[in-house]
Amino acid sequence: MSEQTDFEAVKSAEEIQSFWDEALRTQASVLVWTRDQDEVVRSHLTVIRENKKQLFVHRPAQMNVADFTAKLAATGTPLCYFSISLARANVFFRAPFVNADAAELKFEYPEAVFKVQRRQDMRLKVNELLKLNVEFQDPTNASNWIKRRIVDLSAGGLSFVAPTEEANRLPVGLKLEEMRFMIEGQSITCHGQVKSVRPSRDKPKKGEEFMVGVNFTGLPAAKNQVIARFVFNETRKIFSSLLH
Repeated sequence: MSEQTDFEAVKSAEEIQSFWDEALRTQASVLVWTRDQDEVVRSHLTVIRENKKQLFVHRPAQMNVADFTAKLAATGTPLCYFSISLARANVFFRAPFVNADAAELKFEYPEAVFKVQRRQDMRLKVNELLKLNVEFQDPTNASNWIKRRIVDLSAGGLSFVAPTEEANRLPVGLKLEEMRFMIEGQSITCHGQVKSVRPSRDKPKKGEEFMVGVNFTGLPAAKNQVIARFVFNETRKIFSSLLH
């Protein structure tokens, strides 16, 4: 769909059915949000009737349906966006809201389903508009700090771009004793270990000829959650914008 994402359209009816089966069997977490993301509902699927073009989601006890429908109407479309966290993939789709009763929210069956293959952690390809940078100590001069643009981020690590001469000083296995970057106003500080060094794709800018992948080490659990939440929220925004 976009070079900025890993979204892949699911063409196989059998694969889509396998996603529904897993979601229903495990009561997998489902996130439903309006196009402007002003309203977000956390729940799980209850019934899927492809032959009748219907999809049902459990209505959370605390949910104010009148408020939800009002905010949905304000977007100018009945379309809601969905993500389901499954073992093999994160599944995304959109479907029009129909109505609700005391137990369930009813939607039309989605016209298309997309997936992002699961890795250990969900990954975000960072575009330049997000302006995410990482700083780390120069491995050859501890008094010098190097600042580089982040191009890939997950709760488990990141990738940044580097010039050729610098990439040569960052061999696979090298430990970075201190790394720091900002996520939504929160400072993240941890150690890292270089896992990959490879030429940048396409035609890189001068000074960005290589991509350096780093795994986080010593990252506090609370900061891990900050990154994971940021990655997921940005992924939702990308999916919503792609299907406008």
